[in-house]
Amino acid sequence: MADFLQVFHNTQDFLTNHVVPFMEDAADAVNDVEDAADDIAKTAEEIKKQHNEATDALLAKKTTNAVVMSAYIIIPIALIAGAFAIKLIYGLFTKTADKVGAGAKTAASKLESVIGQFAKDEEPGADGQNDNKKKPKLLYGEILRRFVATGLSESDVNEALEKQKTGNPRKLLGEILEECGQITKADSTRALKIQKKR
Repeated sequence: MADFLQVFHNTQDFLTNHVVPFMEDAADAVNDVEDAADDIAKTAEEIKKQHNEATDALLAKKTTNAVVMSAYIIIPIALIAGAFAIKLIYGLFTKTADKVGAGAKTAASKLESVIGQFAKDEEPGADGQNDNKKKPKLLYGEILRRFVATGLSESDVNEALEKQKTGNPRKLLGEILEECGQITKADSTRALKIQKKR
């Protein structure tokens, strides 16, 4: 029995002095490993965060550079396109103005040719001699009505002629019609030019 107690006591001492400290050391080691694992995980998270921030900053910088480069390309192209569009529009307006001017010149030349026919002498007779007779000269009021101010009526001209007869000092027919608002100064001048060509 004494031997058994001796073994039990030795076993208890062995457990207390060796096994328990070993188990405590093992538990501490496990805790240290867990703490180290937590530290590694935190470090990895920090590295990942820094990496993401650096990636975002690099992406923003590249985007800014891309926008600046695009501006360097797009702005000159837009300016060239704008200048081309202005030139094209100017060309269209110029051509249109030229066509209008040419049309006005053509109409004026036709009008002059019609008026010129009134001014020609009669054709020679059958005997080849000129009758020395001219077509009757168009009066100023008639020229106004037929060629210049086509909205002017014969009664408007007659009323102006009556005023001319009674006026003192006597005014020109064109002046009277201008004062009445029937024609403009330009109409009057144009009618006089046509009358002189006859």
